[in-house]
Amino acid sequence: MSTPLTAEEAANLANLPLRSFRQRMSRLNDTPDDLRAPRQPGERARRYDAKKIARWIESGLTTTSRPKNLAKPPAKNATTYTGTATRHSRQISAHFKELDLTVTARNTAELEELAQLEIAERFKTPLAQVRVILEFDLPEKTKGDLAQLTEAKQQVKELQQKITDLQKSTAADLMALGWKTSEIAEVLGVTSSRVYQILNNE
Repeated sequence: MSTPLTAEEAANLANLPLRSFRQRMSRLNDTPDDLRAPRQPGERARRYDAKKIARWIESGLTTTSRPKNLAKPPAKNATTYTGTATRHSRQISAHFKELDLTVTARNTAELEELAQLEIAERFKTPLAQVRVILEFDLPEKTKGDLAQLTEAKQQVKELQQKITDLQKSTAADLMALGWKTSEIAEVLGVTSSRVYQILNNE
């Protein structure tokens, strides 16, 4: 029988900060994937089963189980908390300045859920009453590139709409002159089915 590990010992074994370890465990505790050892009489803080922790590390530190009370989408009247997210190699963290809270995870989905859990626990409020928004801390060049990308996408969208409008106008004019669908398709450089869509569905 393996010696139970404290949270600090288990976190060190997994090479995780203690806070991050506890956050991950909050998703596994009281689920079929609970990594804690059986509760001992008089035990204040639950310890962790060393063998289970070892298997968890080998599996890639997965935290697919969800707490029984984990909320689905936040309620419409949920309080919103905005965090600044930063990527650090294999992990991503979010700092909530107004709460002096930093949460770390492997991806943004996990980060949002862990932040929601931590905030709900801090304020003793239902998870559905907590909405988390992440704003990414990006290099200035990347911000500039993204701004240009957004503008380019809008221009493409507007240009595509213009193309569609001109195709429809042209197809309608030729149809009125007695042209066949296949002939219109050849002129427009599209398929006959696309001509039908242009004339009837857009």
